[in-house]
Amino acid sequence: MVLSSYLWGLRISAIIMAFTFCVVIFFVNPYNFSTIAYVFLYITLFFFVTSIATLILTKLWYYFIKDEITSIELRIAARQGILLGIVTCILVFLQQVRILIWWDMIIVAVTVFLVELQLLLRDF
Repeated sequence: MVLSSYLWGLRISAIIMAFTFCVVIFFVNPYNFSTIAYVFLYITLFFFVTSIATLILTKLWYYFIKDEITSIELRIAARQGILLGIVTCILVFLQQVRILIWWDMIIVAVTVFLVELQLLLRDF
């Protein structure tokens, strides 16, 4: 498969995830959230942020390289999108339980930065 087919699949999944995230936000009663509703909220948030971040990061790779995107750049963009999705879900969860403070955000960001740095250094 060529990379453009992967990108089209990612665009379609981003649209589907945006729609399902909006459905979860608008049609679930926030006062009567069950465990299943929380699971759906975090799963749709994760996949929505991951797909959008991967598309944006792939576009940035293309902008800075100014050449054809290879599978290596797409893999790095997907990994960074997944990490951004994890960060978003962690921060939303911390806000939900009302313990999100600015140094918590810094700790999460530094942790994810160090994980990504380790993965980049392992690849090179």
